[in-house]
Amino acid sequence: MKKLILTVPVLIVISISAAVVMLLLGLWVWAISVSVFAFILNWWSETFALHLLSRNKDGYDFRVLTFNVNRAHKVSVNKGSTDELIDFILHQDADIVLLQEYNAGLYPSVQERFDLVYPYGNGIDNANRFKSVFSRFPIESCEQIMIDSTNPQYELFQNALYCKKNQDGKEILPICNLIIRIGERRLQVFNCHLMSNNYSVVIRNLRKKSKCLWHGILPILHRMNFGYQARELQTKVLVNHIDSNIPTLVCGDFNDIGGSVPLRRLQKSGFYDAWWKGGFGFGFTFHGLGLRFRLDHILYTPDCIRLRKVSIPHSNVSDHDPLICDLFFKT
Repeated sequence: MKKLILTVPVLIVISISAAVVMLLLGLWVWAISVSVFAFILNWWSETFALHLLSRNKDGYDFRVLTFNVNRAHKVSVNKGSTDELIDFILHQDADIVLLQEYNAGLYPSVQERFDLVYPYGNGIDNANRFKSVFSRFPIESCEQIMIDSTNPQYELFQNALYCKKNQDGKEILPICNLIIRIGERRLQVFNCHLMSNNYSVVIRNLRKKSKCLWHGILPILHRMNFGYQARELQTKVLVNHIDSNIPTLVCGDFNDIGGSVPLRRLQKSGFYDAWWKGGFGFGFTFHGLGLRFRLDHILYTPDCIRLRKVSIPHSNVSDHDPLICDLFFKT
């Protein structure tokens, strides 16, 4: 079932549509049965959030923004300019900005303008998986999570092109572990960009060879299988780095939707999905390739942190939209 999770949103929509048709045809029992099935499936997968009443906008301790800006290379596929990207992010007035696919070296204007607003920051370059954090609060530490791929349990990563070895020969995972001080409180934040299925690579190769999509089915399935295994293992490593003694956020581009293994593993570790707990609707954050998925997430530890508000402002400066949360510490 975990490898079919991407079909769940479609299945929910089909079920609801079928229930409406049955209702119009007077098939009440069938309509109710299908509606109950759709509701249970939605509850299980945490796909369509149902919080109609908006939360109070005031009184938060910090605002967090996570955003895959799609600025990892010189040639950007985005419609918006870099200045539009900067203006858009600054307009959100976040206290902590977490970026994925951002290359600080190629976009110095971003660094220059953000440095004026965010006195604390730490950019990290990791094998074309660029991440960066900009903060109004002091950053005590910022480290990239690393593993030893010669360890049999990490054998999957030995031939993964997205990994990068450091001087000790260890593999660098696309997960950044930060400790940020907000007043007298310490906050652990993970900035993630988990493994993508990379459908676009298969599609580009097919176009170069002038082949139809049918020829790409097996490569796509192979990439999907590898992606699922990689994200599951990456999340397992992440959980082992969580400090249970302080409030924690896990943010970023998971390349997976609600109900997936990474989300389930984190929820079993005590995290809440911010959109599911405070949003309304499907809340898609990815709108590239003509697709619509909620791939970006913010998860928090509810025993230490409360959610005030969650939102997804739309923009065309990237193939993703940012996810924004207003949060406050429990006293």
